[in-house]
Amino acid sequence: MPEVNEALSLAYRTESGNQPRATIDKDFFPAGHPKFKTWTGIPHFKDWGSSWAISLEKGLSYSHSDNDTPSGCVDGAGIRVVREVGDKAESNAAATAPDQPEISSAADNCLHGIKPTTPSSEFEVLDSGKIIRHKATGLEWKRCAAGMEWNGDTCTGSPKRMNWQGALQYAAEQDGWRLPNINELRSIVERCTYSPAINQEVFPGTPGRNFYSSSPSRRWVDTWRGLISAWQVDFGGGEDTDRLRVNYEFMVRLVRTAD
Repeated sequence: MPEVNEALSLAYRTESGNQPRATIDKDFFPAGHPKFKTWTGIPHFKDWGSSWAISLEKGLSYSHSDNDTPSGCVDGAGIRVVREVGDKAESNAAATAPDQPEISSAADNCLHGIKPTTPSSEFEVLDSGKIIRHKATGLEWKRCAAGMEWNGDTCTGSPKRMNWQGALQYAAEQDGWRLPNINELRSIVERCTYSPAINQEVFPGTPGRNFYSSSPSRRWVDTWRGLISAWQVDFGGGEDTDRLRVNYEFMVRLVRTAD
């Protein structure tokens, strides 16, 4: 069964209209209906009797009781299997830079014995710890949220809050950095814990709050202003959704693509 981000990779954003916010490409998946809610193979931290599921119609993830059948599922629908091509672990190990200090494991923070989805071994430190490279994606992240500073041991200070346009402007002013898209931001969610739902050894001091992505949402379309909502991740519980991007001020973490 797929992981959460693997399952959500099947969803793509529609080009027009208020609904649906996302769908599935029927040329590649002719039997896939966007209204189906699909299981993943990841247990949810909420309790041992629930797991993560995804909605392709809404393009988001949520918890669901293992004893329930996701709504809309008939005749075995709601399960899609995946397989990995090549040796991911080997390729990650080969990408590790030499002489880099190891990041301590955060597995003790996982609840109910759930396996970490973003283990510390997938990350390496750069620039004296100010930057983190995610070997699984090749992305490099600011270790601290915008407004906070790395002191050599942890992130200190208070994170900035800004609306979506302000977040894009802030990112544009940081040479070589940008606001992550929703798939990139989801990739650092730690789904074995909450408050914050992130590996605290990799990203210490991260508030369990909402962080903006650069991805606009088509949930709300204004006649005069066009798209007026954007995708964000709540690092309190790890869920993602869209919000009116003018009304809400959220936090920001910057990313860049490694050379």
